[in-house]
Amino acid sequence: MLQVRWIIRDLNDPDDRPALRDFYDRAQDYIILETGLAPSDDTIDELFQNAPPGGDPADCIRLGLFDDRGVIQGVCEQSFGYPNPNSSYLGLLILSPKLRGSGYGPILFERMKNTAIEKTAANYSSRYWLQKPADAHFGNAWGSHMNSALIRSPQAWPPTCVTAFV
Repeated sequence: MLQVRWIIRDLNDPDDRPALRDFYDRAQDYIILETGLAPSDDTIDELFQNAPPGGDPADCIRLGLFDDRGVIQGVCEQSFGYPNPNSSYLGLLILSPKLRGSGYGPILFERMKNTAIEKTAANYSSRYWLQKPADAHFGNAWGSHMNSALIRSPQAWPPTCVTAFV
């Protein structure tokens, strides 16, 4: 049996742009559901340039899940200090279609949770965009894996966010 070795590492701009473009093209179903548009270079720009209100994109962590051939199979982005100084904001977690449902999502989620706890030295909270069909699918599919309580937060940014406390 062939064993695949996986690497989770920081994504770098501009070095990882070609691999990210390939990944977004393979995961375009999610991008189209989220934005209504096919992936483009703007999709990659967003990954490296966005941050929550008052946040600095330079303070965000962007990780890629790479297979043994160096191909990105998953991407996640996390920022800190939103909505309060001891919070972590998980802004993105996408897997390639071939990995969805395989258990790698919870592995990436756990990595981000541990990073948040180490960096903030506080309880971890993550905010999920549940505004669009892709996000609702994410929340519904992962509710049991996250061992969390979902709480509607109408005052949060954006107004339809859901907060998951782990």
